[in-house]
Amino acid sequence: VKKPDYLIVAFDLGEPTFRHTQYEGYKATRSECPVELSPQFPLIRQMIAALNIPVLEHPQYEADDVLATIARITEEQGG
Repeated sequence: VKKPDYLIVAFDLGEPTFRHTQYEGYKATRSECPVELSPQFPLIRQMIAALNIPVLEHPQYEADDVLATIARITEEQGG
């Protein structure tokens, strides 16, 4: 059982990222977000805010990129 010392959440902003400018077809074959899921995002954000969990997001990067950067920096600093 893991007991983390830290918790953060990263969200995509739904805007084109640097990958879209590098490759026009990036995610071209990916299906749209399910209609049932979209209305849940504001509720998820409210819950995260109520729990005082930090949220990271960047308009030019996907959430995966943000989390990977945090993981790399944490590892470089001995975490």
